[in-house]
Amino acid sequence: MGNNVCSDGTIVYNSPNEIIKGQPLKDKFESLMKMNGFTLMWVNKKNAPSEFELSFQKHQTYRIVAYLKCVSEAGWSDKPSMKRVQVSNVRLVDNEKYIDTNFHQTNLILGIYFFRDNVIMVGWDAYKYVYHNKNRSCYVDIDALKLGTVEGFHQGEVSKQKVWVFTPNNFKYFLDSYIKYNNIES
Repeated sequence: MGNNVCSDGTIVYNSPNEIIKGQPLKDKFESLMKMNGFTLMWVNKKNAPSEFELSFQKHQTYRIVAYLKCVSEAGWSDKPSMKRVQVSNVRLVDNEKYIDTNFHQTNLILGIYFFRDNVIMVGWDAYKYVYHNKNRSCYVDIDALKLGTVEGFHQGEVSKQKVWVFTPNNFKYFLDSYIKYNNIES
């Protein structure tokens, strides 16, 4: 069991976070998007990575190819504050889903963390995970989760990986930041 953070920023030691997988996780993601002003239309909901169109308050529409994963324990008993998601190389899974980022589309890795009444989202740079042949882990630690919880949006580095940690109501801010960071000029 690892350490976890409550919605008020309090850290709870030796307590498991909730794990939601598959269809229930995608349903929860869709619900979080709707609660925060987005309209979501699934293009591919069954297989990983998922693909969907996301519109914010009926303005900009984005094409998003995403690994949607539940953030879980990293599996190290000596590092209870580390969390992770595991992903496959999108180029090996479905090369057609590997898309460059511009102002209308992007590839991303998105983890959703659930602990008691706290829901936090974590984004990782998907383009850093396309050069491997095996599953890879994307890490986040309890300190970054706490900062994202308390501040609403945190951008930093964990295990030499860029991470965006944020509350669901800051998803638009994350998406704009992520696209700006990865944008390839057309």
